[in-house]
Amino acid sequence: METKDIAINNELIILAVPGNAVENAVKNMIEIDGKIVIDLTNPIGEGLKLTRGTTTSNAEELQKIIPTAKVVKTLNTVGLEKMIDPTVNGEKITMLIAGDHDDANLTVSNLIEELGFDPLVVGKLYFSRYLEPFAMIWIKMVRVQGMNPNTGIKWMR
Repeated sequence: METKDIAINNELIILAVPGNAVENAVKNMIEIDGKIVIDLTNPIGEGLKLTRGTTTSNAEELQKIIPTAKVVKTLNTVGLEKMIDPTVNGEKITMLIAGDHDDANLTVSNLIEELGFDPLVVGKLYFSRYLEPFAMIWIKMVRVQGMNPNTGIKWMR
């Protein structure tokens, strides 16, 4: 299936591509109006260095490319190991969410909860410029320093 066909029969699209491929992944999507695009990407380049962060984010750049979609940033702060079991010592990992559309944030929060995470909307889409660098903590600790991937954050409320 070509990338441009993905949006046609789906109300929710999960974008899980390398961080430097986000623009190409969505530029040909059609019938994207009003659809939710969950951005899991992190803008990581060569040498595990951020290519964006603090002044913009992959999610914000996606929203510019597909302005009629509802881009929501989430699921980017843990590794694939925690997608299968999003708990640590019996506690649900908190999954941070950022997006400009309350209805999309609610839909994504419900999905995140169904996946077994503790969803927390932290703010508007511009907060993804902080979530993407935040992901680097996990990436560097686990992928570079070799720490146990059975980790995650818990936002105490």
